[in-house]
Amino acid sequence: MRNKFLSSTILLALLSAVADVQAQQAVPSYRPASPTLSPYLYLTRPNAGPFPNYQTFVQPLEAQRQTNQIAQQQIIQLQQNQQQIQQTQQQQFALTLSPTGVGSTFNNVSHYYASSGATHAAASHGKAAAQTGRK
Repeated sequence: MRNKFLSSTILLALLSAVADVQAQQAVPSYRPASPTLSPYLYLTRPNAGPFPNYQTFVQPLEAQRQTNQIAQQQIIQLQQNQQQIQQTQQQQFALTLSPTGVGSTFNNVSHYYASSGATHAAASHGKAAAQTGRK
């Protein structure tokens, strides 16, 4: 009786642990699309150097934001171009691809040896005659 109770308790603990593991899901992190604070808030800071706060803080941040936006647009354009090229190549490849086995024969080594047209015709005629004679 005691062994049954112990084994059922262990089984229940294992099943609850498995259920907890399956219930957990990854939560995506929050990334805002734009900066949460305006770079113009740096204008209220006391001057820290020889340049005005706009040229020290705001202008570089705005230039970086604009550069990032242009780069993101270029990345999207390049990805679209890549997808179009891949689709075009797949379509062209599908059109030029011949079915498997077309134009091939078993044990055909004629392309390894140079032969004239008359010799080749006689050899193939001899093969046909030999094959019909065997049957």
